[in-house]
Order: sequence, then structure tokens, then C-alpha cells
Amino acid sequence: METSKKINILVLGLVMILQLIIYAPHVGTGFVTDDFVWLESNMVKGKVDFLRPFTVITGFYRPLTGLSFAWQYKLHGMNPGPYGWFNLLFHLVNILMVYVLVSSLKTFGKYALPVTVLFALNAKGVPMAVGWISGRTTLLCAFFVLLSLYFYLQARNSTSPKTWSFKRTWRYLLVATAYAAALLSKETAIAVPVFVFLFVLLSPTTLDPKGKTGISIPLDGFLKKFRCAFYSILIFIPPLIVYFILRLQSNAYTPLDAPDIYRYTLEPGILLKNVWEYLTRAGMLDILILGGLVLVILFSRRNIKTGEGKKIDRPVLAAGIVWLMAFLLPLLPLPVRSDLYVYLPQVGIHFMTMTCMFYLWEKNRSFFNERKKRFTVLLLLVLVLSTWMVSLFIRASEYGKAGEVSTNFTRQLIPAVSGMKNWQRLVIIDPDSEKSSSLTRSISYGLDPLMALYYPQKNLKGEIIGVGRVSRWKDDPHNLYFFSWRDGRLLGPLSGKILIPTEIREKSQKPVHHRPQRLKKRKERLRRNKDQGK
Repeated sequence: METSKKINILVLGLVMILQLIIYAPHVGTGFVTDDFVWLESNMVKGKVDFLRPFTVITGFYRPLTGLSFAWQYKLHGMNPGPYGWFNLLFHLVNILMVYVLVSSLKTFGKYALPVTVLFALNAKGVPMAVGWISGRTTLLCAFFVLLSLYFYLQARNSTSPKTWSFKRTWRYLLVATAYAAALLSKETAIAVPVFVFLFVLLSPTTLDPKGKTGISIPLDGFLKKFRCAFYSILIFIPPLIVYFILRLQSNAYTPLDAPDIYRYTLEPGILLKNVWEYLTRAGMLDILILGGLVLVILFSRRNIKTGEGKKIDRPVLAAGIVWLMAFLLPLLPLPVRSDLYVYLPQVGIHFMTMTCMFYLWEKNRSFFNERKKRFTVLLLLVLVLSTWMVSLFIRASEYGKAGEVSTNFTRQLIPAVSGMKNWQRLVIIDPDSEKSSSLTRSISYGLDPLMALYYPQKNLKGEIIGVGRVSRWKDDPHNLYFFSWRDGRLLGPLSGKILIPTEIREKSQKPVHHRPQRLKKRKERLRRNKDQGK
């Protein structure tokens, strides 16, 4: 056991170093989109207001996330570096929390290390949560969810269920506090009681009574199990009630009155698409490793003596399914999908994968005992992981480039618009709006909050448009401040007649869709006037 602990610590240390190598060069390069919204929502007349996150919302009720932005703005201002390192630090802590939580369960101990490694190497949720500063909503929520579950296990295992102690009471208070913090970080934490209830209900005694298969559970036994599962979630109910009261008073979005992209739908096509995409986003590495192992075993099947009497670890498999579905449940009815949504649910996928991996190991033990076959499997694993690391680095660099574009733009914009008058409108033409690292995608709707952070008294408004929409501004330059963004340079201010450089103007002279639309509107207006006798 001592040797195993040392190996685990060594592997965890290696995973941490790899995370720093992959993400450290690309975090904190700049603010993008929602980052400006979070920062500006905590400001009153250019000063930080620490109570504002509880009273003014950005559509969602996440005051703890808002407080983290307010606290960092007070310390670091508009320097994006510390914000990015804050995200990376919390991700590293979450890796340790996953390992500690899983290893604290005796029957799950052998799965702790591989599940933690797969959690750290996710190619969708992790890069977005770390690389995008606003992704800290998910990081904070995941941290407090894992912390509350860890405190919950400690409280239940501290003393005999028939006795009570001050120590146990204190631990349950820690459970309630951590869970309240998770709810105030992101609303998806409401899934915790669902997971705990199902986890207790589907414990090994319920899944496989007395170690036998095919046995029906007596009704009174099931009712006792159900009652035990219900009692197990009582500690989560008070924080949940307080949270819903605060949320209702804040006028935050609900599934019924939210914008279309956040409004729940039960369309089967959307639900099935969400399930498929979240499975692939959460478990692509699992699929590659497990699929490769199965193929290698199948090709060598003739020379393998399979182990008899080996069974799959059904309690762990059930726990993985419950974890995945419980934490995906609040997200499945949403029409919009995000890589952030798989950050916490992916743990369930890794449980399911490792259950199958251990089963294959035990079932085909003779295969792994052969040196050549074992070398083949290790070589396959090394190839998959090395390729995966490169893809992670590339993925992280994409977020880093978006931040760099935003920082470069902000550095040029702020002095350039200092001469704008109150309530004046800013228009910026971006000819590369379709590129992934374009100004349009880096700033987007964050332009107004960006200008409000630097010039809170001017009430400036702005918009970033592509070349396809340039013609709509040519005949109406009144009260507009025009700029063009080319090759990382802000050109302007431009006059109404010389709105854009020649190269960009030529791009906008393609058979535009605006002319047919204008002709159609004109015909409709003439027909309407004729009908009215004008």
C-alpha cells in the first residue's frame, strides 16, 4: 500500500506538471466577451461595489462568481494575467479534489488515480474552463460541489449512525456551507441532491443483495432503502430553499422566461443530439483508449485464455451512470451546447470507462502477462496520450490567441475613443469576422462593457460588424464614430465618405443581399400606398 501511494503521488505530480506545460503559456492573455460583462456588472460610477453581484445580475444568479471578479478587479484592475492564473489554480485544486473524493470511498479506491488522470486530460471542458476567464463559473461550482460531497462522506463516516457528536454536527454544517457556495457559483449545483439520493438508493446492497444475481428485493427492504436515501439529502434542502428564494427575488432567468438559447425544450431531436454530443465531448479520450484496447484484444483472441467467473463492478458502473446523468440533467433540455457543461459530468464517464477497463484486464489476464502483448498495449497508450497532449496544447493556444487579440485591440481602442462625446455610437469594421481568432468573436457583445469600464460617465455604445454589413452605414454617418480593424491595427476615425480602406470596400461590393431586400421593401411600400389611395 505504501508503494501504491507513492506511485499515485508521483503520477499526480506528473499530471500537475503537464497541466502547467499545456495551459500556463496561454492563460490570462486577455479578456473576451463575457469577461467584460462580469467586470462591468460589479462597478458603480467606476468603483467596485461588492454588494452589486447580489442585486444586479447578468441574466444568471451567480453572486459568488461576481464577487471573485470584483475582488480581483480591486487588486489587479484590467490586468488579465492574475484572472487567468486564478482559473488554472482552481482547476489544479479540482484535480486533487476528484482524487481525494474518489479515494475516500473504499470500494472506489482503485479507480481514483485513472479517473483523476482522465478528468485532467479532457479536451473540451478543461481548455474552455481554464482558457476562458468567465469559465470560472464552472470551476468554482465544481470545486464547491466536490468539497460538499467530501465533507458529506466524512460526516457520515465519522461516527456510528446511532450516535451524534459535535464533530459530526460541525461537518454537516460544512456540507451545507460548501453546497450553498456551489449554488451561488452556478445553478447546475442543484443536481447534487439528485446524485446523492440515487447513489444511496443504488448502493451495492440494493443492486446485488447478498452477492446473488437475479434476486428480487422485498418491498419493505426497498422502502427502507428509499427512506435512507431521502434522509441522506436532508442536509442539502435548507441551502437549496434559501437559494431559490434569493434567486426568485433577483429576477434571474428561469427555464420558462429565459432567451431562446437558454429556454428548456423537450424536443426529442434536441435531447438526443445533446446526449450524443455530451457523451463524445466528455469521453472522447475514454472512447479512443477503450476502443483501441478492445481491438488489440480481439486481434489476439485466439491465443488468449479468458478468466472465468470475472464480473464487471456493477456498483461502480451504476455510480458512474448516476453521476453523469444527474449532473447533465439540468443541461440536457437546453437548445444551446457548451464545452463547459461537460467539466463536472465527465467524471461519470471515466467511472464507466475504468469499470470496463478493469473488467477487460481481469478477463484477459493471460494477454497482459505476455511481454510482447503488454508492450503493444503500452505503446498504443503512449501514442494516444502523446497525440492527445499536442491537441490539448493547440486547443489551449486558441483561447490564448483570442485573449491576445482582445488585449491588443483594447490597448489601441481606449486612447482612440477618448475624444468621443457622451452617448456617441462606435462602429468598427472587421473584415476577418469569420476567423476563429477574429476581433468579432473575441470582443462581440463585450464592447459596451469594455468602454464603460474605462469611460463610465460617457455612456458609449458600440458595435463590431463584418464587411457584409458595411453598406448600411455609408449613408448615415451622423453621430457615429467609425474605425476599421486590419492586421491587428485600429484604423480611424474614418469619415462618412471614406468609411473603409479600398481593399475592404472591394470585398463589400460583392453581389450584396441588401439590394434585393431594399427593392422588395420599396415594392411593398408602393403597393401599400396604392392600396391606401395615396
